[in-house]
Order: sequence, then C-alpha cells, then structure tokens
Amino acid sequence: MEETGALSAAGERLAFLPPAALAGVVRYFHVERASPGPVLVPSTPSAMLTFFVSGCSLAGGTRFDRAMLSGPLTRPFAALWQADTTFVSALIEPEYLPLLFDVDAAELSDMPVTLADLPSAPDCEALEALLPTLPSPRRWALALAQWLLALLDRREGLRETFILPRTMLALSTDDIATRYGMSVRQLERRHLASYGLTLRDSRKMERYVHALSALLLLPPSRGLLTRIAMDAGYHDQAHMVRDFTHYTGMAPGALMKGAQEEQELRLYRYEEPYREIVARHR
Repeated sequence: MEETGALSAAGERLAFLPPAALAGVVRYFHVERASPGPVLVPSTPSAMLTFFVSGCSLAGGTRFDRAMLSGPLTRPFAALWQADTTFVSALIEPEYLPLLFDVDAAELSDMPVTLADLPSAPDCEALEALLPTLPSPRRWALALAQWLLALLDRREGLRETFILPRTMLALSTDDIATRYGMSVRQLERRHLASYGLTLRDSRKMERYVHALSALLLLPPSRGLLTRIAMDAGYHDQAHMVRDFTHYTGMAPGALMKGAQEEQELRLYRYEEPYREIVARHR
C-alpha cells in the first residue's frame, strides 16, 4: 500500500487496521502528515490516544506537543495545528480506557489531557523519542500498536472491564440490567465509567456513527438520506438532521458538501482505501 507520496498543501491522512491482538480494543490507527491550520475533530464514541511525530495542537487554549488522551467527544472539537504537525492516533474503544489508563471514560469526555498528567500515567518517553526516527506512517502505527500491547499486558487483570455489546443497546435499560444481574442505577454507573456516556446517549451516538459511516461510503443519490436514516434507526430524516446538528453543527448533506470544500472539515474526508477503514461500522 503506497503511503509515502508527495504531500498536498492540506497534508495527508491515512488509516490502518490494528493487529489481530488489538482487534476489539483499537478501532483503527489514524495518521495525519503535515496537515496545518484549523480543524474540527469529529464527535466520536471512541477514546483517542495521540502521539506527535512533529509539531503540536492548540486546543482550548492549551498547547499539546506530547502524547495526549481524550475520552468520547460529544461535540466537534476545535483545534489548530502548526504547519509541520504530524501525528499518529489510536481510536480506542472507550470501555478499555479504565483498564489501559486507570481512569473512568467519563472523566475524559470532551476533554483532552496530556498523558503524563494522568494519575497512573504509563511511560511514553521512549515511544515519543522513537517515532521521529521511523521512516513511514505504517511504522508509526506499528510502534504505537506494540506500545499498546505491552501496556495491555501490564494492566490485564488490574481493573475490571465492563463491556456492553452494542447489539444490547436495542434492549430497554431494565432488560439490560436484568441480564447483567444489577440494578438500573448500578448499570448506568458502570456504563458511564466505561463508555463516558449514559445509555441514552450511547444509543444516540450509535445511530449517528451508523449514519455517518454510510454517508462516507455511499455516493450521493436521490433518497439517500431517507434510506440512511431508516437503516440507522432514526424515526425519520428530521430526527437524523437533529442529531447531526448536535454532533457536527450542521445537517448531513451540508456536512458532506463541506467536507469536500472546507479545509476545517478535512477529518471527514479520506481517500481510498483509508475511507473504508474509517467508515466500517463497528
């Protein structure tokens, strides 16, 4: 797979699937190369772990140039990247945040932090020093994968992981609590700590992710938005528009048009074959 071609003025973004040992823990690895200027980081149910190869990100009045971590994003997150900003990120299933980093996902929702500032921060200096010496984006992703595997081995069994299969979100909260043998209050508390979202918000986010994935993959056509809304579980197209406005700040059609034209929305835009990796429904 070619990954070292000439960069455009807008930089380059690539995506790589995780190794089999991280399947179910990491959704994919995202690489951004020399991608300057303002950007809106999309809402996502995933946690994001980012290591910089060069440059930095300015977000919320804070400069990030070392490894950073965030939980789920329920709103698009505005950032400003320097001209030479290059980084590799792992999009992590949020239920693994408590195990990997000994922190509740809810504590990091909508708020990136420097990894070194975590109470139980793992050592990341060796990887930070290694990344700029590696020759290609794929090698950056592999190095981050190896670091995560080593961290997972060290943390395995130190903290219980609560995992709720996404198919169970279709059930009522009472039914889920009964199946897990706990009260509704206990279920909500465990789910919030693992996923950073309430069960209600997880259902809402799941519909949005399903619809966004379809929009990224399917060519525009008459009736497409209505069909996507039904497939994703929305009551109607207006229901989908309301959720997209909440999660992206704009309606689905406007978002897809803007992604092709506006540099600030470039994280909604991937070339093949990376688009299929990013958009594959979990």
